[in-house]
Amino acid sequence: MVLGVIGFRAFVPGRRFTEYLYRSLQLFVIYVDPGGAPSPEQVPVALDAARFLAPAAAAAASIRAVLGLFGQRATRAWVRYFVRDHVVVCGLGPVGARLAAEFHAAGHRVVAVEADGSAAAVHDSRAAGVIVLVGDPTDRALLRKAGLATARYLIVASDDDGTNADVALAARDAVVRRRPLPCFVHVAHPGLSVLLAEAALASGRNGHLQMEFFNALESVPPMVLDEFPPGGWMLVAGPGRLGRAMVVHAARRWSAERGATGPRLRVILVGSGAGQATAEVCLQYPRLDQVCDLRGVDVDVASPQFEQGAYADGAEVTGAYVAVDDDASGLQAALSVSKALPHVPVVVLTAQHSGLATLVSGIRSGGSAIALFDVLERSCRPGLLLNGTIELLAQAIHADYLRTQRAAGRTVADNQSLRDWDELAESTRDTNRAQAADVGTKLAAVGCRIQRWTDWTGDGVTFDAGEVERMAELEHERWCRDQKAGGWTFGPVRDDQRKVTPFLAPWDQLSDDVKEYDRNAVRALPELLTYAGFEIVRLR
Repeated sequence: MVLGVIGFRAFVPGRRFTEYLYRSLQLFVIYVDPGGAPSPEQVPVALDAARFLAPAAAAAASIRAVLGLFGQRATRAWVRYFVRDHVVVCGLGPVGARLAAEFHAAGHRVVAVEADGSAAAVHDSRAAGVIVLVGDPTDRALLRKAGLATARYLIVASDDDGTNADVALAARDAVVRRRPLPCFVHVAHPGLSVLLAEAALASGRNGHLQMEFFNALESVPPMVLDEFPPGGWMLVAGPGRLGRAMVVHAARRWSAERGATGPRLRVILVGSGAGQATAEVCLQYPRLDQVCDLRGVDVDVASPQFEQGAYADGAEVTGAYVAVDDDASGLQAALSVSKALPHVPVVVLTAQHSGLATLVSGIRSGGSAIALFDVLERSCRPGLLLNGTIELLAQAIHADYLRTQRAAGRTVADNQSLRDWDELAESTRDTNRAQAADVGTKLAAVGCRIQRWTDWTGDGVTFDAGEVERMAELEHERWCRDQKAGGWTFGPVRDDQRKVTPFLAPWDQLSDDVKEYDRNAVRALPELLTYAGFEIVRLR
């Protein structure tokens, strides 16, 4: 444009600026009017360059638009017809983008769906090898083109919980397949993911989707406590959702290791609103005070009182954890703690391993070592995500089955299912997952339900003989339905190659030792659910 204006002023002098601008615009459609030029055969150098550059730019823009349009169509067609056993990630927010990259790095083919095609995560994900489809992830047609029918996992992880719910509902209506699709829905709201997981487990199967709800932050406390054990006195700076989760997980671990009769874990929760947070945690976990001496100190982490260590009040703190939402404030708080409490190790939970965080990492201030724990990097890993509630419960069910069968003297030669979880065929794992997903249905039949495990000191529910028999029969009926759907038929002798089994018979026609398989599975439910973080309660 600039070269065109300069060139036209030399080519056709004495005209208004707007005419030169208008003539320059005509260059983009390959048109030059020599009218009024003193020497039409002598074109100025600037105009000569402009009349070739302008149509070249127009052509390049047109080609790019065409490629953008048909490139997306070609990508969608490629994914729909040629990509199999892949991971679909809907939403490339911080959690979704990290999970997409981690799954791709782990060797999975990943297809991401993102509404904002101009987002930086789209470019970064494509550069990392992820196939990105730009469009509305709640569009059922687009989800089908993303290959839900042949996908291995579906991950819904945008920044908005409402959007994630809409995507999950659209996926439920869009996917049609024989084997349920594991669907992991990220829920950012504090505690809501646990309640939704509880409800999903209690309601049983959800059509063609095996629904799991997760919060990336809720997997952090166990990892932190594994790497940095708290000791007898524990300081937690930051009464937000992550700080509260640190307190609860530390108390639960302390109870499991020492029991209700041992010494209590002593915890100081400090920060603005710590008193209210302490009351809410104690209300949520009624018997927390039996295993934990929790004190809330309302002192802002940026205040002089915090810097002077007024919260300690003579306590011999053995470990400090900073869980403040803002990384810069968290690093400042960590430096203050290390200064006020010499020789106490300090762990800072950060959202990202930024340059400032890296600079502070490893510093010894006042004799205390400061260590960083990158929350997003450590929590958004395929292994952690895939070991959700259903998966943990399925593994626990299989482990209990192995114990009982091996105790009876049976081996792999008798039953190919008597292998460790990692060695099982995928179809056998799916059988265990289906059993785990149906737990809530069986419990409802005997007047019980599932809730998150809050009473660590209680004895739990014990089923009477009639309840065991009722749930065992329901489990056998569910197993028969799944086996028939998978192509198995009844026969006097088991043949895995031909999919024939003698157990595909009505409950009253089974021998008592065969029925005992299902009875043992039912009796083990209270312990197995505790392993997954839930407990059984009776309905009033």
